[in-house]
Amino acid sequence: FMIDAGYNPHEMIEVMKILKAAAGPNRLPEFKSTHPDPENRIEKIEEAIKKYGG
Repeated sequence: FMIDAGYNPHEMIEVMKILKAAAGPNRLPEFKSTHPDPENRIEKIEEAIKKYGG
């Protein structure tokens, strides 16, 4: 959807890096968190970019 809307999907990776930095070293383990780990999200975004282009 991002590509169709004219957004650069690589920018989503930058957003995840910002979230990762904001969480700092005291981030809860992913299984206790309400959201996936930003690093895991980055991997999924990279996979989607390879699959769908961008």
